[in-house]
This record gives sequence, structure tokens and C-alpha cells, in this order.
Amino acid sequence: MAPKTTGDTTEAATGDTNPPRPWERQPGETDRAWYAFTLHRDSSPGERSLRLTASRLFEVPIGKVTKVRMRQVQDWSSPQKYGWADRVRAWDEWVDEEARRELARDAVEMRRRHARAARALQGKALERLQTLDVSELSPKDLVRYLEVGTQIERRALGDPDITVGSSEATDDQLRDVAAARLAGRADEIRAAVIALRDATAGIPTDDEDGDDEQDGE
Repeated sequence: MAPKTTGDTTEAATGDTNPPRPWERQPGETDRAWYAFTLHRDSSPGERSLRLTASRLFEVPIGKVTKVRMRQVQDWSSPQKYGWADRVRAWDEWVDEEARRELARDAVEMRRRHARAARALQGKALERLQTLDVSELSPKDLVRYLEVGTQIERRALGDPDITVGSSEATDDQLRDVAAARLAGRADEIRAAVIALRDATAGIPTDDEDGDDEQDGE
């Protein structure tokens, strides 16, 4: 059997036993027919047409494509010849699938970046908490620390947040009321904040995690 023309993807030409995919060059497809198909395949789905392909193939305005040239393109595209319709449909589906995979990869990478940034911020916050002088906090600050600490604990345990007070009141107003009510219990609240700080003492920061991983290598 004689080798096929240059660029053919048949077994005789390449030694590849795998059949070509629909949007690749098919066995027996001539150079001119293959080139015409690539023009048709690579057109956007919204504008793809045999007349546009003939216009680009013969390099003439779309309104100047002759009947003879149109018949040539129609012959190549027919199911009896090279079946362009099924091939471009398979091409469009493959391109769409590849685009969705790329979007999924981007989404995963974005979430990883966000997680790394969140861990870095948490590490800095924990470092700052360890050096906090609780005696310098006002009752309002103490209430805020307890509020945030409680929210973190509840979320870590999978419990829903609890909303307390009028929905019309602002966070600052609620904290002011709580601070006023608890002003006489400042020592008790400071002790609770100290306990919260001590409870985070064993939580490693990102830098410490990295050191542990390097030590284990």
C-alpha cells in the first residue's frame, strides 16, 4: 500500500494504530478537502456555514461564491464523503468539555489561594493574640473578644450562629449595651478572655506548619 500524502494521519503515513478523532484528518482525505474542513471547523458555531467556508477557501467575497465552488464544498461535507456535520459537532463538544475542565481547574486553584490567604491571616491573628495585654482592654473590647471567640467556637463545631437583640440595632449599639451591663464584671470577663487566649496557644501558625513539614522530610 502506498504511503498517504504529507500531513495525513492514517496508519500508513504515521504508523499510529489509533483511529483519528472526528475533527482530525480522516483516511483518504485530500489536502484540499482537509484544509477546507479546518476552515469550516475553526469557524465560530454562530457563523459557521458552507458558503462562508467556500468564501474563505477560494478567497472571494461570500456573495461571489460560484455554484461550481459551492458544489465542491457541499460534496466534501456530505455524509457520503467526509461527514463534516458530525465531525464539527464532535469538535464543538470536545472544545466545550475542555473549556469546562479549565474553568474547574481555575476554580479549584482560586479556592486553594483563598484558603492559603485565610490560613496566613489566622496565623497572624493568633500570633497577635498571644502577646495581647488583657489588662489594657476596655469592657467594650472584652465583650467583642468574647463575641468573636464564641462565634469561632460555634462555627468550628458546626453550630449555627446565634443572633441576639433587635434586628434594627447596629452591632456597635449592641456591644455598647453589653459593655454597660458588664462594666461591673470586668475582672470576670478579663479572666474569660485570658482563657480564650490560652486556648489558642497550642494552635500552630502557617510558619510552624511549614517547619514541621520540613523537619519531617
